[in-house]
Amino acid sequence: MKKIIFIFILILSVSSFSQNSSSPDQTNTKKSRYIIFPGCEFIEDKYDCLANKLQDYITENLNIEARKHLAINAKSDTIVLYLNTEYDKLGNRNTSKSKLKSFVNDFDQFLEPIKNSLPNVKPALDYKGNPKSVAIALTLGFLVNKKDILIKPLYGYQPTLTTKQLNLLKVTEKLPSHPNCNEEDGDLKKCLNDNIIHFILSNFNNKLITESKLPDGKHTIITAFKIDKNGKVINIQSKGPNKTLEKEAERIFQLLPKFTPGSVRGKPIIFPFSIPIVFEIKNGIKQ
Repeated sequence: MKKIIFIFILILSVSSFSQNSSSPDQTNTKKSRYIIFPGCEFIEDKYDCLANKLQDYITENLNIEARKHLAINAKSDTIVLYLNTEYDKLGNRNTSKSKLKSFVNDFDQFLEPIKNSLPNVKPALDYKGNPKSVAIALTLGFLVNKKDILIKPLYGYQPTLTTKQLNLLKVTEKLPSHPNCNEEDGDLKKCLNDNIIHFILSNFNNKLITESKLPDGKHTIITAFKIDKNGKVINIQSKGPNKTLEKEAERIFQLLPKFTPGSVRGKPIIFPFSIPIVFEIKNGIKQ
């Protein structure tokens, strides 16, 4: 008989506002599925290309009045702009949820028409290759030549922001909460993780793994789902070694209880997650 060992089950939040550490291979894969800004079609690193093209676009569309304003009001020869926007499954930009801001007094008035004219993109893709909506948040650096009233992009510039500037950009994010968890327990993310792990291990039909006759070694079932604004689990999709195990994973997630929804800046949001269920099959007695 086969011995089945569940190695780990790790919950990965893929919220638009969350940033998770990834291996180089995972990062490259994500970047290859990233939104494609016009002119980035044949560039390998779509993320860096997006930032560079946005800097070019902003530079080209700042009129002479805006440049003069910078020459007078910028406190140093470098400035930072903050861009936050969303693109839907068609690559169309959500203007109502877009922000393009600076830390230069009264300069945002010149950025408003640029923000509203930003081009649409080719949409991002999920792990199955299907178009998906995505939000981006970037800090963009520029060099200001006050003497000649010029502005140039600083590609790859990582600005050191003041505490006041960081507070202006700060996004207060709250993960969905499992009904067994509360803030008094301390680490809500760990509590959420532990409860879903327990639920999966308690409900997964290991017999289906044995009947699948998979070869010895490690196997993964990746399940993506969302917790909506009401705390309900929706849009469950799985990708695994075969359809039987994919359906089993989806069955389990359909049974998850209602959560307290996640929020950003105090407002409920739809929170996406991805969970890789990794197990190993070895010869021996099934445990």
